[in-house]
Parts: sequence; structure tokens; C-alpha cells
Amino acid sequence: MDEVLFENRYTENKKLVREFHRNVLCKNHKRIGIIFLIVGITCATIMLLNNFGMITIKGVMGTILWEGSIIFVFLGFMLNIYFLMTTKIALGQDKKAMGGEIPETVIQFSDSDVVISELGKIKTFHYRELGEVIETKNLYVLPISRYAAIVAAKDGFTYGTAEDFETFIKGKFDPTYNM
Repeated sequence: MDEVLFENRYTENKKLVREFHRNVLCKNHKRIGIIFLIVGITCATIMLLNNFGMITIKGVMGTILWEGSIIFVFLGFMLNIYFLMTTKIALGQDKKAMGGEIPETVIQFSDSDVVISELGKIKTFHYRELGEVIETKNLYVLPISRYAAIVAAKDGFTYGTAEDFETFIKGKFDPTYNM
């Protein structure tokens, strides 16, 4: 490994895992949930207008709209809070896998690769294996696959700063960036 340019240390907690799930893993669920809520509320509004005699919907169509509004609102609500459920499950699985306690994660970034140390296990990734950087309020996320990523906490830098890291990591994925 080359010289370490940045080091990030953190212990996984509910706040970080929730932010990761909300803004990275479940982002599309939330978008679809909002669409479902809009459709459900629209159907319910149409049926309320029908009940107050402002419009007329006859026959089976009224029943379909009422049932549709209930289903769409329920699904929309569930998809919007899905990240809360996945957060709880993920933390539980991590604690179970790690013997009841979540260890500190140490991530070292050099010019050519990323090294993650956790529970005495070391994994090395080259930047070409990682997806582009996703930045949230408290995290930098480098996707490895659809369900896994290298996560660096913005307040976890023990070597280097978050601001310098942002410039460095975005330069790794922007071919027009000159260092």
C-alpha cells in the first residue's frame, strides 16, 4: 500500500446506518412511496368530491377509486418508512455477526487504493472497483455493489480533513479533474 493520505475511524451507530439506508439504499423506495402517496391522495380527493356531489362517479369505478386510494396511501407510507425497518434489521444483523458488539472501523485511503480494517480483517479495494462518491449530510459513500459500500463518516477523519478528502475522492472519479 502507498502512503496513507486519509484515515477515517468510526463505530457504526444507529444515526449513521439510518442515514446510509435513507439516502443510499432506500432512496428509490422513498421516491416511489411519494408517487404512491400522491396517487392515493388524488384518488381519495376525487372520491370525496363525489361524496359531496361536486362530481359524479357511478358504479364500480367509485369502489375501485376508494380501495385504490387506501392501498396507494398505505403502500406510499410503508415505502417512505422502509429505511427505518432496514436500519433496525441491519444493526441487529451486524451485532449478531460481530458477537454482540460493533467494533471500530478503520479506513485508510492512499493514492491507489482503500484499505478497511475491522475485527482484525483487512480488505483492500482499488478505486476502479468502487462506484462514484455519494455525499450525504454526515457521510461519504463509495458503493462496492448494490447493497455494500465503503462508508466514511465526515467527523471520523483522524488523518486529513473532510474538506480535503472531498476534493481528493471526487478527483478519483472525475477524469477532467487535475490534481
